[in-house]
Amino acid sequence: LQYVVKDDYEDVAILRKTLENGQYEYYLVSDQMDTFMCEVNFTVFDLKGKEILKNNVSQLIRGNESEKICDTCLKKELTDDNIVVQFEWKNSNGEKKVRTFSQLPTEYKKAQSSDIEVEIGNIDPISKTGVVYVRNKEYVRNFWLYSLKGGVKFNDNFLDLVPGIHEF
Repeated sequence: LQYVVKDDYEDVAILRKTLENGQYEYYLVSDQMDTFMCEVNFTVFDLKGKEILKNNVSQLIRGNESEKICDTCLKKELTDDNIVVQFEWKNSNGEKKVRTFSQLPTEYKKAQSSDIEVEIGNIDPISKTGVVYVRNKEYVRNFWLYSLKGGVKFNDNFLDLVPGIHEF
C-alpha cells in the first residue's frame, strides 16, 4: 500500500480519476511552486503486451496545479477493452518517473506462478544494491516482490506487469 500512496504523493504525479460511467481521466498534478515544461509519454498495451497506442504531450506546469492529460487514452474503441496505460515523465528535478494503470472491464486470464521467473543481478556489495529481473509470460496484476531477509527495500512494488522483462 505504501508504494501506491508514495506514487500518489510525488511532487509531480500522474493520477487517475474514475468517472461515473466507469471510464477514467488522467491528470498531471504538481505540488511544485516552480514553472517548468513536463514531457509526458504514454503507451497503451493490451494484456498480451502488444502496443496499441503511443503518444506524448508537452505540458507547461505553472506551479501548483493539475492538468487533464491523455484524452486519447479514453478513445471510444478502448473503453470496453482490458488495457494497461503506462506513463513516463520527468519531475521538476529531471528524475524519470513511471506509473502504470490497468483498465479491466472484463475477465482476463490470471497469471500462474509458473508464468513468472525472478532473477537477481548486478549486486554491488559496497552500495548494497542490486537489480531484480522479473520475466512474465502473462499479464500480472499487483505483482508483489518481497524478501524473507529483513531490511531489504525495493524501489517499486505492487505493479501491474504486461508480459516482458521488468527491473526492480
